[in-house]
Amino acid sequence: MDISDISIPVAAMTPHWKPIIDSIPPNQVAAGDFDPDQHLQYESPAKIHTMKDLSLPENTGISPVAVSEPFRLFTTQAIHRMRAEVLSQDVWENCQYSSNLAQCQLRGFAARYAPFVYDAWKNPETLSVVSKIAGLDLVTE
Repeated sequence: MDISDISIPVAAMTPHWKPIIDSIPPNQVAAGDFDPDQHLQYESPAKIHTMKDLSLPENTGISPVAVSEPFRLFTTQAIHRMRAEVLSQDVWENCQYSSNLAQCQLRGFAARYAPFVYDAWKNPETLSVVSKIAGLDLVTE
């Protein structure tokens, strides 16, 4: 049988999901600095799973927390701004790396090419929320 003889039903090729945030034209992305009062929209995860929940020794890792269910952290406006910065041509041209483990990584872009992203992750309120979920105080470099 030749691969071209295989028929894939159209229903199998149609995504059965909807993006959480629809795309927005770059010229409609708001400017300005990160402001936690305006850009944080934290909604607690439904569950935070511990190492014990996953049948792992409780002293595995640096925190008893293993993983959380997905949760909202930023507003739609903030996410659009982050996407615009991270997916900019400057980032892709200057900060894209590959290795035998990952063919496409974007590294080292935040401070220079994505100041909004940088400020969002350095903000004490953002760190406080993520630290609460992680089960330990997180710090940035």
